[in-house]
Amino acid sequence: SPHDIKVVPHRCHDRFCIPCGNERVEDVRKNLSERLTDQPHRFVTLTIKSADEPLTDLLDHLLASFRRLRQAKWWRERVDGGCAFIEVTHNPGRDSWHPHLHIICTGKFLPKRELSKAWHVATVDSCIVKIKLIEDRHHVLNYVTKYVTKPLPKSVRYQPARLAECVTALKGRRLIITFGAWSRWKLTARDTIGNWTVLGQLHTLSNKAREGDQDAENILTSIYAIAALNDERVSTPPPDS
Repeated sequence: SPHDIKVVPHRCHDRFCIPCGNERVEDVRKNLSERLTDQPHRFVTLTIKSADEPLTDLLDHLLASFRRLRQAKWWRERVDGGCAFIEVTHNPGRDSWHPHLHIICTGKFLPKRELSKAWHVATVDSCIVKIKLIEDRHHVLNYVTKYVTKPLPKSVRYQPARLAECVTALKGRRLIITFGAWSRWKLTARDTIGNWTVLGQLHTLSNKAREGDQDAENILTSIYAIAALNDERVSTPPPDS
């Protein structure tokens, strides 16, 4: 079954590599699910004002603003801890970047108007925030972890200058940030629990299946089921709470 087989790639450690990202997302899902207990969690999106500035400057502004927000008394009194995912989008019409943060946090109720004011103080120029109470933690887990493997938009991938700017701006930055009570927790730690038996490389299994090996055919069927399950996990956004 899909639960008995684990597909492990040879990682190149390139953050833009989709196969490596697909493996990394499973580590993130497992580690994050251990934190999503039955206590209330909130899904928060923080956005900075769109500007015609280099992506490096916008990311610096976004992350510095988030640090100021976390240091603010209002935030510390209400938020115990959490994790934040950086997402970078691009507006081809305006040729402008739009980095923002998707956050899962624990703590007290967060009034949207007060968070908006606190975010404006931290950024000086931005007040757009979104808050959702996480009612189905598994649904939101699937949605949030898609940012680990989300490919760059076409307007970036097929434009060498934009792609180079994005790669340079993201170099050395953590795309997943843990803070507060979660600050020492490594969300991307690899799963090393359990005893696994190596079944072989994918192309070897494919060749055996074509030659009539039923065991190889069964293994490939499970692998296809894993791929279909992963596609389903990241395809549907959470409903508004």
